[in-house]
Amino acid sequence: MDPVAYHDALAAGWDRRYLRGGFARRADFFVRRILPLLPPGGHWLDAGCGSGTFTRMLAQDNRTVLGVDASIAMVEEGRRLAEPLGGRAAFEPVATVERLPLPDASFDGVICLSVLEYLAQPQAALNELARVLRPGGILVVSVPHRRSALRAIQRALAAFRRPRQAGGVAYLALSQFAVAPSGFAGMAAAAGLTVSAQLGFDPVMPGAVQVLLAPSLLYFVCRKEPVV
Repeated sequence: MDPVAYHDALAAGWDRRYLRGGFARRADFFVRRILPLLPPGGHWLDAGCGSGTFTRMLAQDNRTVLGVDASIAMVEEGRRLAEPLGGRAAFEPVATVERLPLPDASFDGVICLSVLEYLAQPQAALNELARVLRPGGILVVSVPHRRSALRAIQRALAAFRRPRQAGGVAYLALSQFAVAPSGFAGMAAAAGLTVSAQLGFDPVMPGAVQVLLAPSLLYFVCRKEPVV
């Protein structure tokens, strides 16, 4: 199964995942740790928006937001869930984040959360996100840590299960890209971006433990450098 078909099959219940467990802790992390770092207002893009959980968070925080995703089922679910926002959040399907049918420098900010790992060309996608971002704009990306302790354990356990038993870790077969902090900084620089903040998130380990063990996800807040 490819990543788009995988997410198509999960669309109907995807948003409810953020009500409990690790997904709920991730949503809380975004509200507590990421939103305060973002400039208020403006026009934003949620690239790989899924059913729009984070799209709506941005819109509820006084922004207009376009959510795009390759899963049409996710886009339709996003539209349904965003109806109470009265037009502050819109949703459109795209073939891939690696080639966006959007004008240059058309957004004040972009988020792309847990998307790059499912793409064949992560650098091409990062270049596209930078292209549609206005000079001085902010990009937030989350991507798996290459040395994630949790993902290493999940992969080890999955190796001893039959495919139908893989359950919640089935995504690991599709999630192929991961980075170390220095590696992402190089990718960002190649796209004309500067990393201004780096945060780690793990659905299991508390922050204090992350000094010893790598977290599951790295969040990077980047700024597009103005052309001089």
